[in-house]
Amino acid sequence: MAEYSPRLKARLQYFGTQLTTRRKALGLTQNQLARRLDVEGGGGVISTWEKGARPPSLDKLLVMVDFFGTSIDEMLGLMPPRTVVSGNALFCAWDNSVVFLGLPEGERFETWLARILREHQPPPSTEDTESPLHQ
Repeated sequence: MAEYSPRLKARLQYFGTQLTTRRKALGLTQNQLARRLDVEGGGGVISTWEKGARPPSLDKLLVMVDFFGTSIDEMLGLMPPRTVVSGNALFCAWDNSVVFLGLPEGERFETWLARILREHQPPPSTEDTESPLHQ
C-alpha cells in the first residue's frame, strides 16, 4: 500500500466521506454503486475508496462526479460553499466558475480570501489534526 502525505490522506478521507454520504443518500449499496459506475472489483473497491485507503483513477473519478452531479473540487473539499457572504463581499460558485462581486471598503483581497479559506476548509482527519491547507 502506498504511503501518502498527511495532506493527501486528509483529502482521501474527505473524499471517502463524500462518497459514502452521496451513495447512502441514493440508497445504494457499495456493490450497486460499483455496478452503476462500472468499477472492476465491485463493492470492495468502493469500500477502499470510502475508507480513504486509495484514490480512484481519474477516469472513474470523472464518471463518479457525473453520476452524482457534482464536481471534482466538491468531492475533494477544494471549494468553499456555493455562496459565502463576508461583510459586503460576495463570493459564489456558479456552474463551476467563481464570481467575485466585491470587498468591504478598505479590505485587501488577499486578507479576505485567506479568512474565507480558513473559515470554510474541510474538517481535518482523525489522524491529522493540522489543516491540509496549511501544510
